[in-house]
Amino acid sequence: MSFLLALLPARYKAYAQLGLRLFQNLDTAEERDAAINFLVDAIESDGYLSVIEWSQWGKMTGIVGRQSKS
Repeated sequence: MSFLLALLPARYKAYAQLGLRLFQNLDTAEERDAAINFLVDAIESDGYLSVIEWSQWGKMTGIVGRQSKS
């Protein structure tokens, strides 16, 4: 994977790394599949994500509502 990232322009490399970090927080394959499928389905339905869809996806990936580790 790092070989492919090295071939990407810096901007797209940053996007790919962000995506990888988001999905690394998900513990099981089922959680990853659910989050990916939700995102793809939401985008394919009308071409954009509403605020509600963003918040639902954020909850699925642990971005929204995550407890501090301190």
